[in-house]
Amino acid sequence: MIKKITTLAMVSVFALMADTVSAQWTAVNNGLPATTSKGVANVNGVLYTAIKGHGIYTSNNNGDTWQKWARSSELPNTNYTSFVGNEFDMSGEGSVYFSVTGDNLFAVYEDQGSNQNSLSIVPLPGLTGSSAIVNAWSKNDGEDIMIVATNGGVHYKSNSSGTFTKSTGITQEKINALQIAGDDNQYTFVGTDKGVFRSSDNGKTFSAYNQGFATPLRINRMSGLFTLTERGVYINNNTIGSFVELTNTGESRTKNISDYKAYVFSPSNGKVYFFGKNAGTELDFYVTFEMTELSLNGITDSSNIIGTTIIGNYLFVSTETGGVFRMALDGGLGIADFNQAPEAQFTVSPNPSTGEFKITSEKPVSVQLLDLTGKLIQTYSVNESADIKENLTPGLYILKDATNGGAKKLIIK
Repeated sequence: MIKKITTLAMVSVFALMADTVSAQWTAVNNGLPATTSKGVANVNGVLYTAIKGHGIYTSNNNGDTWQKWARSSELPNTNYTSFVGNEFDMSGEGSVYFSVTGDNLFAVYEDQGSNQNSLSIVPLPGLTGSSAIVNAWSKNDGEDIMIVATNGGVHYKSNSSGTFTKSTGITQEKINALQIAGDDNQYTFVGTDKGVFRSSDNGKTFSAYNQGFATPLRINRMSGLFTLTERGVYINNNTIGSFVELTNTGESRTKNISDYKAYVFSPSNGKVYFFGKNAGTELDFYVTFEMTELSLNGITDSSNIIGTTIIGNYLFVSTETGGVFRMALDGGLGIADFNQAPEAQFTVSPNPSTGEFKITSEKPVSVQLLDLTGKLIQTYSVNESADIKENLTPGLYILKDATNGGAKKLIIK
């Protein structure tokens, strides 16, 4: 059955066609001591999950078998509240990580390749009771500030010393989501059950900030490009100048209005995958902005999907009581032209880079540099080669072949 969905993206309205696509998910829990997963992450092609009450487990074969992570015992407890990794697929590229939070627990594992990896267990001085149950975190290295979102409010401290101090101005105690944003990281945003609050003084004081919401919504996750809420997904427009609804109201919005909690972006095919309460959606971010409902057949406890990641041709989700599930993307979605998108007719190196890189092409080509909001940063006319030097904030960008179609990801470190 064909359904029509109207979507508002950035400042344009797209008319979309949404098909409910048949697909089959497979449970991959062999070797896990329980199915109480709090999320999944891809760390350089290795699949990780945190099993509440048991520890962190890894799989080198896409979930066919699991082993307890060798460093799992270094964590102070297993009372996890969240387990997340990169928001986009970075298999084998750049700096990849996972973070795990919970009761008196805030730890980050980072793997930069070549055996350069570290597990940082962050102490929580001054936090007790509900304030010691961490749900999210962020830091502003330029200002030497670390900020944590807890069940007892927002707290901040110097990265290098001191104890946490509670922020003021937030009327909600339980903080679900947190991010630092703005052109110069000048804003701190937090998400609660009653909307968003914003700080412009590194997390010390907050005020309500819900531009784009008809009414304050429960915020489940705030992360770079998207804000996931109880009533759908919003794009963070103009570095969170406002929140722009990705799924508009209408009779066909039954699935898309769901309580979304997880997403992952695949730069290789330009697809974004969103998951929420009994709902999965694929967004064609590069070209058509078409949204397609994903079948959740085979997922146990699909009402509590809380994590997702991609490794190779597999898309993974985790649920709070059903464990980990996977689906093959290569043909598994039933979309005939899934891997038939045009290939960009240029190369870029080095990648990752610091902002200085070279684009080469056998034929003249026009290449567009975009950020993950779709904002055009620069256009390059390449005749055989072009040396580029840009002052870019570290992160993921898109180099789009405006002449032939297709795109490549650019990682700025």
